[in-house]
Amino acid sequence: MANLPEVISACMKDPALKARLVADPKKVLTELGVKVPDGMTVKVVENSSSVFHLVIPHLPAERLRTMSDAELAAAAGGWNPCRSLGTTEG
Repeated sequence: MANLPEVISACMKDPALKARLVADPKKVLTELGVKVPDGMTVKVVENSSSVFHLVIPHLPAERLRTMSDAELAAAAGGWNPCRSLGTTEG
């Protein structure tokens, strides 16, 4: 087992595994083949019938930078076959 959906599925079928995961998530994830980076803390929470946990992923600072006009044009550009054929229509 090496991915989180499989770990979650296994915990739903095995209460003892879920209890171990809640008690020591990093150790159990490592045992199950999920790589946890050094220095990362793992917290396990469980939804209930009246509480839903919404997790907002961390966005690294370098992903928050704005695009230059040239980068934006390149990303949104697309290809116009009429232009590449030298016509003005399209």
